[in-house]
Amino acid sequence: MDDVTPLAAVGRTVALSWRQRQVLVRVAAGQTNAEIAGELAISPRTVRMHCDALKVKLGAPKRRLIPAAYRAITGEDPFLEPDSESLVRARKA
Repeated sequence: MDDVTPLAAVGRTVALSWRQRQVLVRVAAGQTNAEIAGELAISPRTVRMHCDALKVKLGAPKRRLIPAAYRAITGEDPFLEPDSESLVRARKA
């Protein structure tokens, strides 16, 4: 099993776009890129690009480690769908 060692350690905040957060929730649920693409009405290639960006931001070496890396860094549950309040905060940042 791979260890998740985020680059910047626990307690860091991670700036994710609204769409990256939506993809994160679905990766955490075990969906494939094709399933995520169908649900979000985007292409599988776009999903893959969002996953690549998430891996870089979170320091996760593999796609399946994205949710664990997110939790290790932020302490937040990666399974929670973003709400409109978090969208407002993200747009102000």
